[in-house]
Amino acid sequence: MERKITTLESASGQAQRDSSLFAMGNDDDEGATSSAQDNTNLPSSLPRRKSGGQPKTHMPVHAAFTQYVRQRLGVGRSDRLPPYSSPPPTTDGHTLLRINWANPYGPHQIPPIINEFLASTELSENVVAKPYVDSVGRGIAVKACLESFDRLVRTWKDEQRITDNEKKNRLKRKRISKRKTKKWERRKAAWERRADIRARFGDHDFVILEAMSEDETDNESTTTVDEEYTTQENNSDKGRIKRKEWRSAEYEEGIKMLDDEVKQHLGKNARRRRSLKYPRRVTIPSNANDVPILPANIHKWMVAERYRNRFPAAVSHVKDNHLPTEANNADNVVWNPAQWGRDPTTFALVTEESLAAEDAAASRSSPSMEVDDITTAIDPRLQAHPPRAH
Repeated sequence: MERKITTLESASGQAQRDSSLFAMGNDDDEGATSSAQDNTNLPSSLPRRKSGGQPKTHMPVHAAFTQYVRQRLGVGRSDRLPPYSSPPPTTDGHTLLRINWANPYGPHQIPPIINEFLASTELSENVVAKPYVDSVGRGIAVKACLESFDRLVRTWKDEQRITDNEKKNRLKRKRISKRKTKKWERRKAAWERRADIRARFGDHDFVILEAMSEDETDNESTTTVDEEYTTQENNSDKGRIKRKEWRSAEYEEGIKMLDDEVKQHLGKNARRRRSLKYPRRVTIPSNANDVPILPANIHKWMVAERYRNRFPAAVSHVKDNHLPTEANNADNVVWNPAQWGRDPTTFALVTEESLAAEDAAASRSSPSMEVDDITTAIDPRLQAHPPRAH
């Protein structure tokens, strides 16, 4: 019963806000009214989630309003939203905004911060958002701001469920994903430019996002000890490649040829490259059931035979190769539909179990030294002539 009452109250509050928005749209001047009428068929101002496949709408308003609120709160774009405090703190003589996240609307149908934003100097000087607000009308702009405000409330609630360490790891994964996508885009463009590379690998489209390796820079590697961060050397010029353990020698060759083409194509426009380390060993699960299944857009020649023999279930969806053609037969390394790739010699596969056994063996071979042993190791003469007691 309490849940039904809460749901009804929420629906009633939303209906009242929608009616207020409708009234605001009709109370504008003639220009704004006609603009609102002209935009009756515009898509919803709801910010679409990317996973839904729909484009986001009214982004100039969403971006400008969110930036304005965060500035008023005194936090940056990726900082955690501050908790409510009364009275609010001040900095440099300015009183910071504080939102009661438990009751963000308070007695108002529309939070005062929205009207303050629409009348602010920040909006009037925004060469992107201000013309957009003028074009869609005040009513739609208010509705877009409401959606952004509700999104900030959801963000604050989400932040209460995650730790600072989890948030930092999320940002780290986001940066790694962006670099992976950028790498894929450049390799894809190189693949389209080079017909000889396409012919050498049987005209297979082997530039697949899921097959791209990731790299991790030193300043993104963090560990947590007693709820405190222990960050490695902050050097964004150094990084480590996280190899794809299933890739074949032929596939590694194809990727290298594309990377060489990318460097040559960029020429003097190439940015300073980071120094990346390529591990000689790649860890794989000890249990075959923990190995993910490769996607169906992978072809057999791209997968190393050692991986196929070890994890047959993981390659169950891998497709047969294309048959050679007269055009690509001369230099084609893919000559059979059932051909699996050769095992690369640049790295070896190591199970998690064997790696743990190696670590245990290494610890046993290096016994701990007592204080007297350490003293003797520094200067053996100290054992025969111990220091006098003071």
